[in-house]
Amino acid sequence: MKRRNFLKISALGGLLGSAFGNLSLSAQPEARQAKKRKYHLRYAPRLDFLRRELSIPERLELFAEYGFDATEYNGLMRHALNEVEEIRKKLDSLGMQMGIFVANPGGWSKSGLSHPAERDEFLAELKRAIEYHRVIGNNFCTVITGPERMHISRLRQQENVIEGLKRAAEILEKTELTIVIEPLNVLVNHPGYFLVHS
Repeated sequence: MKRRNFLKISALGGLLGSAFGNLSLSAQPEARQAKKRKYHLRYAPRLDFLRRELSIPERLELFAEYGFDATEYNGLMRHALNEVEEIRKKLDSLGMQMGIFVANPGGWSKSGLSHPAERDEFLAELKRAIEYHRVIGNNFCTVITGPERMHISRLRQQENVIEGLKRAAEILEKTELTIVIEPLNVLVNHPGYFLVHS
């Protein structure tokens, strides 16, 4: 790792640590006396953070209390749309926005882009994600490519990804939603994932 990148990552870690470092979950919100922060960048903590300790509304209140005006949630599509409506209402009450969620949650192991046999399932998940986008009111979603196929050349898989994205663009062009393809690391987790470099 280059020194400059290490310093940037360390500074970000310190910032987030200072935001949540003094957190006492047992204390009532008024007792925590968090100082409202204004960040120069638009940080969006993951809504999965503290999921065992706090409900979704409580987590959103905590994020807002510490100065965050957005969140991201990979698990959004695990909820029924009526639950997502409640999340949107809570975000509105706190003046917060939804950042990204994963548009094809099956894409880690299937319904990805690297194999044409899974393209229909990928596009079906994307159409479902548009319904969620319309309720939650965000602008961007992550898509994931699926696993690398050892029996298909990487060039052919890349062509499959591009073709899948072209089909996705046709579906998305009448919406306000933009998809962002996500590289994942294979050194620590996600072994066998196709897209590992930006």
